[in-house]
Amino acid sequence: MKTVLVLSIKERHAQDILKGTKKVELRRIRPRLERGDIVLIYTPRPIMALVGGFAVNRVIAAQPKKLWKLVGDESGLTKTQFQQYYSGSSLGFGICIETVWRLGKPMSLVALRSSWIGFSPPQSFRYLRADEVLKAKSSSMNLLPNAQHV
Repeated sequence: MKTVLVLSIKERHAQDILKGTKKVELRRIRPRLERGDIVLIYTPRPIMALVGGFAVNRVIAAQPKKLWKLVGDESGLTKTQFQQYYSGSSLGFGICIETVWRLGKPMSLVALRSSWIGFSPPQSFRYLRADEVLKAKSSSMNLLPNAQHV
């Protein structure tokens, strides 16, 4: 079974991912992801909903200076914003985005909590348990495209 991760992403960056203009999601903590794994995009306040997702191409780990050279143009950040984000970090991670999809209707936090009992939106990211993945694949939630592969 592939890993499914719920990632909290600010609205502006989430929209850039869904539009295809942001091709790398930056993190200071390495998520356990590999090619083909799935990321569901949770947008915190004021939206407070799952809005879409993407398949992972790869995860790059590098010192911030090198990471900027590798993915800065695809990060959706200016160099100054990038440097501020990684200030004090010796290592940075870039989740390279492959296939992106937008949910027809965002799934609100209330709906998520009724489907995934005890769901709490992550500060950064949260792995879904096997039972949550099965529920996400169900027709009632319909969060994962090509669900037979997950």
